[in-house]
Amino acid sequence: MHKPGALPRSWSLFRASLHVLRAHPKLVLFPLLALGSFFGGLMPFLLMFRLMRVIAPESAQAGLVIILLPVALLLPFVGYLMTSLMSGAFYHECVRALAGEPVSLWRGFRAALSRIRSIVVWHLFSFLATYLTRLVGGQFGLGGKIAEAMVGLGWGVASFFVGPIIMREPKGLPDPIGLVRKSTALLRATWGESVVGFVGMSLLSAPIWIIVVTVALLARGALGADLAAYFSRDLFLSAAGLAVIAAVLLWAVLVGLAGGVYRCALYIYATEGVVPEPFDRAAMDASWKVKKAPAA
Repeated sequence: MHKPGALPRSWSLFRASLHVLRAHPKLVLFPLLALGSFFGGLMPFLLMFRLMRVIAPESAQAGLVIILLPVALLLPFVGYLMTSLMSGAFYHECVRALAGEPVSLWRGFRAALSRIRSIVVWHLFSFLATYLTRLVGGQFGLGGKIAEAMVGLGWGVASFFVGPIIMREPKGLPDPIGLVRKSTALLRATWGESVVGFVGMSLLSAPIWIIVVTVALLARGALGADLAAYFSRDLFLSAAGLAVIAAVLLWAVLVGLAGGVYRCALYIYATEGVVPEPFDRAAMDASWKVKKAPAA
């Protein structure tokens, strides 16, 4: 239900996310482990693909590559699985952190592992939906791109609470459509907070996209051949260029983490009826307690 003062509270929820991350720095380890798992699984596959192109088919090394090829093909899937599990572990421990409990990497991983079917099915379903949207949108020029962006925005809003729902709701058979329905129901209960917070996260991401688009235009020479030549030769690998790259990556990570914390806080607000500290002290129930996830 929408309550008076919901919009200001939603901004407070988002601004307080970084405070939660400072108080519980272990939360940062989950996306770092996910990123390491992703690249750890992808790099051997790319290396094997590269070797297949440069090694002579009749050489002894070619036989070794053929033997190791199944392992190289399997590793990206293992990396994707670990990335999905780390996402679930983050949401589990984020809710715990908002309840005032210490964050535990092992506890979060065990909780995610116990719901591995739902996590994997959801991530595959989400990937397939995104891929099909881009595939169809790319067939219709500018109009298709606009439609793709609108569908992507709607999908992001509709699936806003799916991560916390998977980790907090009773275990059951994987049902991605049911997860979206539950997320949408919670979205209706907190419509003002969700929409404003979602827009706020988009605005915080704007500097990242401005820099990315500018770099892409420079690299393609769209801003002039001389500027493109200077960019590719000197600017990209200069101290200033590397500093900008590092700053963009750091800001992207912070925005993503803050968005995850905001999502968990709003999930608590929607399901418990209270706003966890430090998001809105005036509205917080001093004796609130996050309800325990139902037993399997």
